[in-house]
Amino acid sequence: MNKVREFLRGKKAYMTAAIGLAGAVIAWADGQIDTVALLAAVWAAAQAVCERRLKSAAGGGRSGTGRSKSAAPFGLSELQTGQ
Repeated sequence: MNKVREFLRGKKAYMTAAIGLAGAVIAWADGQIDTVALLAAVWAAAQAVCERRLKSAAGGGRSGTGRSKSAAPFGLSELQTGQ
C-alpha cells in the first residue's frame, strides 16, 4: 500500500485533470456536450494543473494551508495572518 501512496504522491491532481479532460473529449465526440462545454472542461483541467504546480513551486505541503509568503502576491499572506 505504501508503494501505491508513494506513486500517487503529487500526481492525483494531474490524473484527475487528465481523466476529466478525456471524458469531456469523448462526450464532445459523441455529441453529448457542445464545444463551449468542452472548452469549460479544458479550462477546468488547466486550472487544476496550474494550481497543483503553483502549490508545489511554493513549497506547499500537508502542513497548514499550503500557502507561503512567496505564493501570495502583493503581501496578501500578511493580511491573512495578521502579521
